[in-house]
Amino acid sequence: MAKMFSHLLCDGTPQRLDHLTGHKNVGDLYISYGRTPLTPEQGKPFDGVLTLRMASGGLIETSDLYNYDAPDSGYQASVALAMPANAKLGGGVHRCYYTFDGRRYGRIILDFSFGDVRNVYSDLRSYVNFSGSRNLEIPQGTHPFP
Repeated sequence: MAKMFSHLLCDGTPQRLDHLTGHKNVGDLYISYGRTPLTPEQGKPFDGVLTLRMASGGLIETSDLYNYDAPDSGYQASVALAMPANAKLGGGVHRCYYTFDGRRYGRIILDFSFGDVRNVYSDLRSYVNFSGSRNLEIPQGTHPFP
């Protein structure tokens, strides 16, 4: 179980994260955000794209209420979430993804928020089954996301 909070640049520069440990600048998970225009006027709409990419394996978005059984196939190396200027995002987005890094299955919960025209943030919580099983049910007596 890992928790990762990142301040993202708006020019598309990726932040590298280790979804197994929560450490930054290592690992095979990359998150980036690109905005057009790069420096919008305060209060003016802008387009953006949030991208998650895994160097090995991939991701699948899920809306399952109980996301405990990871799929065995269908993973994509990257997923992009378009955020057009006319979208009603309320200051952020919340998404869940299954992950597979080539050996282990897991899930990521992503909360992405806008601070202002200069600041955007991602908060990722990750759970990985290190046994290699697709079963992602949390062991009884533990709570992975305080």
